[in-house]
Amino acid sequence: MRRSVSTRIHESCAVYIPEDIAVPIGKIAEMVAALPAVQARHGIDIFAFGHAGDGNIHLNLTAPGEAQRPAVAAAAEDCVRLALALGGTMSGEHGVGLAKRSLLPLEIAPVSLRLQRGIKRLFDPSNILNPGKLFPEEA
Repeated sequence: MRRSVSTRIHESCAVYIPEDIAVPIGKIAEMVAALPAVQARHGIDIFAFGHAGDGNIHLNLTAPGEAQRPAVAAAAEDCVRLALALGGTMSGEHGVGLAKRSLLPLEIAPVSLRLQRGIKRLFDPSNILNPGKLFPEEA
């Protein structure tokens, strides 16, 4: 059923960005209550559902026209920032991937990113395992 809902939402709009944030269970209501303000600020629609038992909230950020893609992306970043401010995480179960790679420094400290890059270089010196798929460019 959940997958069908996402599919129908995706089919009904020109711009669709799925997000997969998680917040502490006691902060779910606060996160969901903040979504109408994010919608209004960016002029988009957000559909939210998820797993109340573990704080995972699936957000489907949408807009009817391609010209609104930057607004949808900005709203997605606002949602990630809000989840982090509530003590949550940018990805509850689907990972960071390419879509959230640029947002990773919002959640992980620079020293931790450097350490993780070092571990990657140690085990993958030729950078052949999923090159460019996780870490944002170093500043």
